[in-house]
Amino acid sequence: MKLPKYAKSIAVAAALAAIGTTYLEETFLTFLIGWVVLIPIAGCAYLIYGLREYAKEYKNKIVVSAKPGIEEKYAKLIREEEQIRVAKGILYKELMEEQKRS
Repeated sequence: MKLPKYAKSIAVAAALAAIGTTYLEETFLTFLIGWVVLIPIAGCAYLIYGLREYAKEYKNKIVVSAKPGIEEKYAKLIREEEQIRVAKGILYKELMEEQKRS
């Protein structure tokens, strides 16, 4: 059975919370250890885990490269589409004028 994506993070957070409430009293020392030590360690662990997962996924990325000259073909296609759009606009105006006359 595969665990949800963030199950490990939740388990670590719960373990740290259990350690903090079991072994430490509610004092300034607890506050200091929590914010200065435990949270940065948990943050670093999460960042390292994310970097490891990113490195795994990076291997499977597909790089697409276009053949030389493809930009000119796209530019030509865009110019032709613009000419068609202009011609359609002219035809539409003529159609509307013709409908007004009749």
